[in-house]
Amino acid sequence: SVYLNATSTSATTFGTSGIYKSSSTTGDFRNNIIVNVSTPGATGGFTVAHRWSGAYNATYYAATSNNNCFYAGTPSATNLIFYDGTNADQTMADYKTRVSPRDAAAFSENPPFINIATAPYNLHLQTTVATQCESGGTPVTAPIAVAVDFDNDARNASTPDVGADEGSFTGL
Repeated sequence: SVYLNATSTSATTFGTSGIYKSSSTTGDFRNNIIVNVSTPGATGGFTVAHRWSGAYNATYYAATSNNNCFYAGTPSATNLIFYDGTNADQTMADYKTRVSPRDAAAFSENPPFINIATAPYNLHLQTTVATQCESGGTPVTAPIAVAVDFDNDARNASTPDVGADEGSFTGL
């Protein structure tokens, strides 16, 4: 799970990326929460959830990539789900069209983290707020088995949660 909320007082081109992927090496993204609610600079800055270093090429995005939550705030020309320097996808629908059939079960929501107001942040999910992260993942067995979360809690073997935290949350 990644949560960014950055600002700059001086850089008009200030931008942030929740995840920055090389466009020339293979990446396999499964069951991740990537939230970037940073404030982009006024001139040429971007807030991006999933950014590539160059043009998107399906060869370098593993076919198993799926079940991710990408959120970059209210969609706009500067708040993007995906950006590769040329292509700027504001919505999950646009992103899914670009990467299909990858990320077919991906979604965009601002997950109900316990605390994102004050440091240190608590990126565990609230149990009483409905979220698509509940049971929204897929089992990961290769190249390594992911059987526990970041607290060493056992992952659900058939429908794990999206993100670093496994629990009994409220599903949508």
